[in-house]
Amino acid sequence: MLFTDQGLVRVDLLDGHGIRGVDRGGKSDPFVVFHLNGQKVYKSQTKKKTLNPEWNENFIVQVVCRDRLLGPYIQLILH
Repeated sequence: MLFTDQGLVRVDLLDGHGIRGVDRGGKSDPFVVFHLNGQKVYKSQTKKKTLNPEWNENFIVQVVCRDRLLGPYIQLILH
């Protein structure tokens, strides 16, 4: 049997709720950045002046697992 340490992952970014307001008017311009194994793989659209953004975006990224015990490291950062 042949095992490969790679595959595809589909990420669906739907929405956010109750984001902290940082602009003078109490709103934010949120966006999300996804990292895989320490490298940026996707940045969402910026949603202007909202605390409850709706993105409805998706992307597919190839995942290569370097460590069978730990697996890939995925990080999501909301800006």
